Amino acid sequence: MPLRPPPPPLRLSSRPLVGAAAALAVGVVAQRAVGTSPLAWLAVVGAVVLSVTLYGVATRRRLVTLRRLAVTGGALLAVAALGALRQGAWETLPPDHVAHLAGEPDADPVALWATVAETPSARRRSVKLALDVDSVGTEHRAPASGRVLVSLGLPWEGDASIVYPALRLGDRVRVDAVLEPPPTPRNPADFDYGAYLRGQGIWATAFVREAEAVTFVGPADGLLDRVAAAVQRHVRTQTARHVASPDAQGVLLALLLGDRSAVGQGALDAFRETGLMHLLAVSGLHVLLVGMGLFALLKPVLGRLGWRRRTVDVSRAAVTLAILGLYVLVTGGSVSVVRAFVMAAVWVGGVAMQRKPDALNSLGLATIVLLLMRPTALWDVGFQLSFGAVAALVTVLPVLEARLPHRMRAGAAGWAADSVLVSLVATLGTAPALLVHFGRVALAGLVLNLPAIPLTAVTLGAGIGTSALGGVPLAGRAFGAVAGLSAELLLWTSRAGADALGGVAIDGFLDRPPTIAALVLALAALALARRPTARLRTATLALACLALSAFTSAEAPALDAVFLDVGQGDATLLTTPDGSAVLVDAGVKTPYSDQGERTVVPHLERFGVDRLDALVLTHADADHIG
Repeated sequence: MPLRPPPPPLRLSSRPLVGAAAALAVGVVAQRAVGTSPLAWLAVVGAVVLSVTLYGVATRRRLVTLRRLAVTGGALLAVAALGALRQGAWETLPPDHVAHLAGEPDADPVALWATVAETPSARRRSVKLALDVDSVGTEHRAPASGRVLVSLGLPWEGDASIVYPALRLGDRVRVDAVLEPPPTPRNPADFDYGAYLRGQGIWATAFVREAEAVTFVGPADGLLDRVAAAVQRHVRTQTARHVASPDAQGVLLALLLGDRSAVGQGALDAFRETGLMHLLAVSGLHVLLVGMGLFALLKPVLGRLGWRRRTVDVSRAAVTLAILGLYVLVTGGSVSVVRAFVMAAVWVGGVAMQRKPDALNSLGLATIVLLLMRPTALWDVGFQLSFGAVAALVTVLPVLEARLPHRMRAGAAGWAADSVLVSLVATLGTAPALLVHFGRVALAGLVLNLPAIPLTAVTLGAGIGTSALGGVPLAGRAFGAVAGLSAELLLWTSRAGADALGGVAIDGFLDRPPTIAALVLALAALALARRPTARLRTATLALACLALSAFTSAEAPALDAVFLDVGQGDATLLTTPDGSAVLVDAGVKTPYSDQGERTVVPHLERFGVDRLDALVLTHADADHIG
């Protein structure tokens, strides 16, 4: 007799929020592709509503009609139009937006009066400062709006002449800087950082190297900003006090605050090579430990007060959601943590109301909330990875678990099998986005997740204990020792895994829409395993997309010459009709910049050049042979 019942067939018709989320996403994509005016979308909504109304009136005396289908289709079209309107509103900048001051020739510095919107993050040669501007000007300040990313240039080693004020989340500042539009890609394989910034709502940038250009005006005004900043300071203070290793401190800050700036580059590379990078991103695991653990602990505590069960459930739900909301603010409100918060809120609310929520409906609601907040999140890598993984876990994992032999469903064997299946399904769900954006799916995580996920949970739990009880010396030292040890073991696991299994991966970029569609449809067919007809249709459509991709991929041989922008210097890639590749010069390499590593090698990897048939160095200057 099976230990668990087989999963029910997957039916999206009983999950209306999934359809609404899909319609909203279609509207966002349509607006970005077509750029239709808001009036046109309003006209579409009006026409749909009028048509459905007239159809309902005309068929009101008939026993058999398509009214339900018409109403459903009309509602989905209206939601799609809402998505298009939201995307259009996002792209429309108000007249007082600071972006209108960016990029003017021979512009003078502008005095920006603003609030620190995010915790400043240190990079190799600068500190990134996101500012929400409310006015500009010196003697006569004019109202303004918009977010600006200011880079504070750090001094060279041994130079103590530049000392910026210590800024925190919510602080009021004045910055005098020349505004520039977000940068554009300089090479075909470059990451479009400008598009990423615009997707985050940042339409202007600035670079500052003088300490006098940054003035602290006052502390945070808003209560939530002050509380979030105080929590961040407390976590950093207790972590530094009770965790000895700097590497372990960096891992703890990444897990607790979503700040990876203190994690060494070598450690980050090891996490990427092994597919364990998701462990350092604040996501569902963190919300589960913080929120669900608190929700469970509050039940016996509040129960001792003699309250009724309904009062206890509602009270602990309210406290849990308040703490989780603060946690979202403290960690910066990334896509993955907002998604996890919405789904946790639905689950907690369902428990409080004694109703069982549906995971797919919750995921659809999270999609709707995020796209209404920021429609450009649809193109974020984090959005695609987070939602792809959760969607696969909700739909595909039950199908595979039902096919496990009964002897592998209990005890240690059951735990190991479930862990491997979870890693496998999450890898399948994130594979399309990984291949599109990075051209690599690391497979080492299928094995390394077995020790790494429990270590992450222990590190996070002990880190929370260190922060909460750091004022009690004995408790703080005990939790800090556990957090430091488990963080070091997690780092060792990633480094050892990178050495042993770092090369086990699927390499190759996906850049053809039919191929991407075929991969997504194949996953959908797997999720529809208990619906044979729908599975067959989906699989057939996936094969058709794959055939279309193969048919359109044939290109006539050509001689390509790509002149790479490597700053001061030259680098040219020649590709001959027979597929040979020749690199002429390799850019500049200095102690502070390596264009071969930064520009040339990523370009070769992006376009599938894994072997150079010839390397031509025209002369021995450093800007050519780097």
